[in-house]
Amino acid sequence: MSRVWQISRACWHRTIRTCGHRALTTDAKVDDVVQRVSAGVVDGDRFMLSKAITFAESTRNDHRKIGARILDEALKARSALSAGHKTGSQTLRVGISGPPGVGKSTFIETLGMCLIRDYHARVAVIAIDPTSLRSRGAILGDKTRMSELSMMPDAFVRPCAAGAGHLGGLALHSDEVVLLCEAAGYDMVLIETVGVGQSETLVTEIADMCVLLLPPAGGDELQGIKRGIVETAHLVVVNKADGDMEMAAKRALSDYSAALQVMHSHGATAAAASQDNKVEVWHPKVVMASAATGLGVADICKMLFEFRDIQRQRGDLTRLRAEQRGAWMWRKAEDDLVKKLRAHVAVREQACCLTLALGRSEMSSRAAGRELVKTFVSALATPSQHP
Repeated sequence: MSRVWQISRACWHRTIRTCGHRALTTDAKVDDVVQRVSAGVVDGDRFMLSKAITFAESTRNDHRKIGARILDEALKARSALSAGHKTGSQTLRVGISGPPGVGKSTFIETLGMCLIRDYHARVAVIAIDPTSLRSRGAILGDKTRMSELSMMPDAFVRPCAAGAGHLGGLALHSDEVVLLCEAAGYDMVLIETVGVGQSETLVTEIADMCVLLLPPAGGDELQGIKRGIVETAHLVVVNKADGDMEMAAKRALSDYSAALQVMHSHGATAAAASQDNKVEVWHPKVVMASAATGLGVADICKMLFEFRDIQRQRGDLTRLRAEQRGAWMWRKAEDDLVKKLRAHVAVREQACCLTLALGRSEMSSRAAGRELVKTFVSALATPSQHP
């Protein structure tokens, strides 16, 4: 662990020396940083990729603008390099979710090592860490659980804070981080969400394939039939299928297999029609695995590539990613609007009065929220009033 910490600290100091962490005051400096960082990202420089992600995640507006420019330049350069590929982007995005303690980080390290060793793939891991509502900080310790994978030259592991108040298992800028990893030419981007529950399905708006990790004692078939994150999974993995938990894992495998069969029975007609047209269809699967012993990991790697080939053949990846970008557009627009709403002077003054009224139970929170929006819209329509 100490070795990993030394390398991480050395990487951080190198990025500071290379690009500087002080305020960028001139357009020439900004242009120089954008060109050097974006070129480094496309060349596969992990230090420059880390710096680009830092710009994208920053809460400072000037850094976020620089991050947006770096992303645009890197994507253009990568698109030019990939112009000869008829299938478009070669990167597969795999979202890996599961309840806390199911072994996501250990599983991802074992999976990543298998992809690099057996398939010679370049693997990027984005590990989302929960953020404290009190301190607004995050431990970002998932990388310490992937010490072996972090040392591989064909791997990139980046812990990211989810951000206080952001639900769904991802961070607000996770989509930009994924795009930067794609621009860097990684074949697989593994997105580890925070520990999630049944209704947190945001990972479907960023991943091509959703893998759900479940513990051996994850409940009976009724638990699997419940809608939510289970029905969005393309692959359900019963993890920790070793030792005393092997029999429990086999029962969970049987239960979830039956549940998925019931859940996806409505798509049988569409699947039959596709087969008549000789177009292969991916059917959600349930498998057992053990990150500790390596059981089932090689088969899961094979399934990832099978899924990618099927989706490309059907043309689903292009359509899915267009829909995902549209969803993130609205999500970020909502975030920017809320920030402007909270920062507006007239809104903040009225919010103090409304808070007192709410404390006296004189109005509902819905009515108070409506008043805040009305004040904000009126202020925007009046040129003399400024936030």
